[in-house]
Amino acid sequence: MKYIMYNEENNVLHYDEYEMIREKIREKHKKEGKEIAVRKVKFVENMYKAYQEEEVPNKPSFSLCMRMEEISTYYLEKKSKQNGVIYKAFVDLTKEECESILSGKIEWLKNSKKSLLNEFYLYLTINHLEPSTVREYKRVVYDKPGKFCIVFNEEKKRAVDRYASLLDEAIQMFDCLSCDKVEMSYKKIIKIPRALNNILNISNEPSYELAFSL
Repeated sequence: MKYIMYNEENNVLHYDEYEMIREKIREKHKKEGKEIAVRKVKFVENMYKAYQEEEVPNKPSFSLCMRMEEISTYYLEKKSKQNGVIYKAFVDLTKEECESILSGKIEWLKNSKKSLLNEFYLYLTINHLEPSTVREYKRVVYDKPGKFCIVFNEEKKRAVDRYASLLDEAIQMFDCLSCDKVEMSYKKIIKIPRALNNILNISNEPSYELAFSL
């Protein structure tokens, strides 16, 4: 399991502001951002409720995530927020494991050697969680490992059909972000003490670019 903590500031920019900020980042850090497409489905207690972007304090949320690359990769993400600090943990999944979870075949989760999957199983069964509407993001990520990360959401979309599956090849989407706007999120890393890493048996050097692209 990989685990990170960070503070976050969010803004919505006009596209010309976005291009100006990207140019300044390129000049200062001498690097290009990584363009990433991500599809996510969050598990909720009632799929008919509106999709909530804001996290409920102290209450973890779980999402299945797919990075849409030449060879797609899959993850389970747990996210929570307490006293302004965001906690995120994630583990790798196979496509077959995602299919199993989405089809309701979840008994194997409780016997997994991955502790996050055991916890996910408890939340699924106790709270009767089910997949909400699929969301899709086109992002540009700039990261300075261990320091900070800036994520720009150039596109944010939601499936028209609330029963569409995360794994469907083609999903009809509608835009949730105006074409002349970009969402910017600045994330400042909070270092986890090495002793705590050892106690919790978590990765000491998480992939920040991966963590913040999900």
